[in-house]
Amino acid sequence: MKSNSVASTKNFELRAPSNMSEEEILALIDDTPFAVLSTCDAEGIPYGVPVTTLRMGRSIYFHGSRARMSRKLVNLSLKPFASLCWVGENQIVEKNVNVRFASAVAAGPVCRIEENKEELDRFIRFMFDRRAPSLSNEERVAYVESNPTPAVWRLDIEQLTGRFNPGDI
Repeated sequence: MKSNSVASTKNFELRAPSNMSEEEILALIDDTPFAVLSTCDAEGIPYGVPVTTLRMGRSIYFHGSRARMSRKLVNLSLKPFASLCWVGENQIVEKNVNVRFASAVAAGPVCRIEENKEELDRFIRFMFDRRAPSLSNEERVAYVESNPTPAVWRLDIEQLTGRFNPGDI
């Protein structure tokens, strides 16, 4: 098998263009709270981990462990670029052995935001409004006080694709 000398696939042309509009892709992201975060280490070893996401504009926020040696933290520290993949609708169509699905992928640079108090506060307010709107102000304050230094990252979208297969092909 011949070796490929390509150093990066970051700017590869897609084999087929997205068949979803940007508006449809962003709606899928907003409606699908879980994604798989993909990173790689210095040797190029991939690592994928499920995360809970929230989109604000052209940025995707996710959080995780504050452990100093988590693979996610180490990989993002070494190579602060990642991708997120959401699978919204998915259903096996038995009659033609196909899958009806909708998926989205966003990729871009990643940074931690907990040092930026203003951005972190904006994210926390947005998180409550989106994911826990019925919490009282007292419950919100109690949550923040019990989690004084959350590990929150922001991925700024540079690449965005979406695919939909009706499953009847």
